[in-house]
Amino acid sequence: EMVRWEDGGKTWSEPVTVGPIVESSIGENVPKRVLQGSQPAVAPDGTLYVAYLDSTDDDSFKKRAEIYVGRSEDDGLTFTIERAADFNELPFNPRNAFFRYWGASFPQITVDPEGDIYVAYTARSPSKDDDGNIYVAMSKDRGETWTNKRLNDDITTRVQFYPSISAGPDGTVHVMWGDMRDDPVETRYHIYYTNSEDGGET
Repeated sequence: EMVRWEDGGKTWSEPVTVGPIVESSIGENVPKRVLQGSQPAVAPDGTLYVAYLDSTDDDSFKKRAEIYVGRSEDDGLTFTIERAADFNELPFNPRNAFFRYWGASFPQITVDPEGDIYVAYTARSPSKDDDGNIYVAMSKDRGETWTNKRLNDDITTRVQFYPSISAGPDGTVHVMWGDMRDDPVETRYHIYYTNSEDGGET
């Protein structure tokens, strides 16, 4: 849900539902679905985008997950929702360490000066032998359609996690993340960084 203010935070609007309303039951053979990790971004023309993770009906930490982006052109009164990514969901924690790694799938969103949208997230590889790679979903048409690209260039199956993304005023898109590629045991990590000056093409 989303709330907004126009008076410096003194008063807030009633909540507006961005995504679908889901009920999560806990019990045998009952799907448990959660929507969380929401992040907003505002385009230069005032369009509001809200990205969030949907664990889908196959239970959290299992099988598939999706990222959706809601678009509002009326100051958050109504939203149009589009799917930005569909991927193999992360386990709760990585192989050789214990932290809430699953949160690395929560989308990180930015909008560049041209209004193009970028969403960074972590996903398991298609073969599921790599517990985490960094991806970016990109839209050049206000969230109508999306393309996805892997960013980390290592050839290992070691874990990458917790990306952060930001578009600069010159349009350069900056991304950084935690990366265990340099540690065979996968307990230590470095921070890796990349950027794109051509709208995510390279």
